[in-house]
Amino acid sequence: MLGIVIAIILVVAVVAILTSPWSRLGIRVPGTSGTSESASERTAVYNEILELRAARDAKYREIQDAELDRQTGKLSKADFSAVDSGLRSEAIELLKALDKAEARLRKLQGDSETPDGDQADLDAHAGDRADAD
Repeated sequence: MLGIVIAIILVVAVVAILTSPWSRLGIRVPGTSGTSESASERTAVYNEILELRAARDAKYREIQDAELDRQTGKLSKADFSAVDSGLRSEAIELLKALDKAEARLRKLQGDSETPDGDQADLDAHAGDRADAD
C-alpha cells in the first residue's frame, strides 16, 4: 500500500515539474490538437516566436541605451552612428525571422492569421515593448 502511495506521489511530482514552466507563465500552446508530431512542431515554432520577441525587445532596449549614451556624451557622433547602424541591422534581421516564424505558426495551424487569443498569449509573454516602457 505504501509503495502505491509513493508511486502516485512520484507521478504527480514528475507531472508538476514537467508542466510547471507553462502553468507558472500561464502560457497555453495554441492548436495542439492533431498528431503529436505536428503538435510538437507547433510547440517548437511557438517557443521560437517567444524567444524572437524577447530578443527583439532586448535589441530595442540596446538601441535606446545607445541613444541615451549619445545624449549623455558617452558616445561620440561617429561611434554612435556605427553602433546604431549595427544594432538596427540586427533588429531588422530579428524582425524578419519573427515574421517568418509567425507565418510558419499560422500555416501549421491552418489559419490565415493567428487567432486573437493566441496572439494575446504571445504578446503577454514576450515582453511587449509597450509594457517595458
